[in-house]
Amino acid sequence: MTIDNPPPFAATDRVVDNPERARFELISDGQLVGFLTYRPSNGVLVLDHAEIDPSCRGAGRGAQLVRGSLDDLMRRGVMIRPTCPFVVQFIDEHPEYGGLVAR
Repeated sequence: MTIDNPPPFAATDRVVDNPERARFELISDGQLVGFLTYRPSNGVLVLDHAEIDPSCRGAGRGAQLVRGSLDDLMRRGVMIRPTCPFVVQFIDEHPEYGGLVAR
């Protein structure tokens, strides 16, 4: 399976960091559509679980969530260790994010 670039979404779609819940959230029209959980470990952020609302699956929402999360982490200079298979696959298919992965 290839994770394609997400189709255009509504201008109200956004990915936000919710540190109180230790996750990035994909919000669309004010509703939670999906999330990507994380936890700090040895100086990096472990990205361990992505989930999209079942009614929104298959529309590129997972890729939108991961891309938005990784873009935010890249801006902040945070190194990651992806353990979520979806995130691992996304990074494999989008090498521009490979520099975020702690070696």
